[in-house]
Amino acid sequence: MMTATTRLSGSSAALSLAVLLSAASLGVAVAGEPGSNGAVVHCYDAKRNVVTVSTTTKCKGEVVSAERAAEIKAERAARIRAAMSGKKVPKAFAEKRRAGIGSGFFISKAGHVVTNYHVIDGCKAVAIETTTGKEVPAAVIAMDKRHDLAVLKARIAAPAIAVFRSPTTNDAGQDLFVVGYPVKTIPVIKPQLTAAKTMGSDDKTMRELKLPPWFVRMNAFVYPGNSGGPVLDASGGVFGVVVAQINTVKVFEKTGDLKRGVGFAIDNAYVFRFLDKHNIPYRKETAGEPMAEADVFAVAKPFVARIGCWK
Repeated sequence: MMTATTRLSGSSAALSLAVLLSAASLGVAVAGEPGSNGAVVHCYDAKRNVVTVSTTTKCKGEVVSAERAAEIKAERAARIRAAMSGKKVPKAFAEKRRAGIGSGFFISKAGHVVTNYHVIDGCKAVAIETTTGKEVPAAVIAMDKRHDLAVLKARIAAPAIAVFRSPTTNDAGQDLFVVGYPVKTIPVIKPQLTAAKTMGSDDKTMRELKLPPWFVRMNAFVYPGNSGGPVLDASGGVFGVVVAQINTVKVFEKTGDLKRGVGFAIDNAYVFRFLDKHNIPYRKETAGEPMAEADVFAVAKPFVARIGCWK
């Protein structure tokens, strides 16, 4: 369970805050620890191969950890998705199971893809899947645990390349768009776009939470699976990298303020430092003319990728 000092699985100290929930996690936060008397737990029914949330007294199967519950759900979702699409699992992953899903985006013609560190942390193999449905093994060539960034590379030509916005400002009210593969029930086959806006820094509750300086606040609903995807500005440039969502319950307990639909992105300045340190090519430009939401999505779809974590 998350406490004020517990780090989230596979994330940096920046994500140790009790007010944040990793957007890559496929688990759900519940009250009580597995096995404790009367606690709310993840109950695994092996016969049906499903995980439900129930009390220990009502669980008729095996009580499993949140991490194992997430793995089981990911495996089941992957099988459902494969059955629906008719796709075969790549040979490189034949004896592994899909344990997690995240998002990423191509930044070079050579096939470099940016994502979050926590998306690939602990994975025995990583896959990149393009929006055309091509899935290939990828190598992790650079990591920054502190700022929760990673770069992958696969033997695949980038369908399109994202362009970073520089400079950026965090003034409140700017139109933004989150693009990626949100997991709400089962993993989506195609990327989705969610409208957002910058929150700025003039928010008492957000200031009290003492967020890391590389976190950009957004009025945005982000979900498991969105982690590592791009946040775009109104002209289609990358404004930042999706990293987390607010834990509404924990924030209310801590501050008494009800905050919903607050997401966080990694500021481009920290992304640039990371990429420059590892000599990874990327492009940046000043903002152009604002576009309609549908046009922003059309620009983004080719360079967005699904990231698969296999164990």
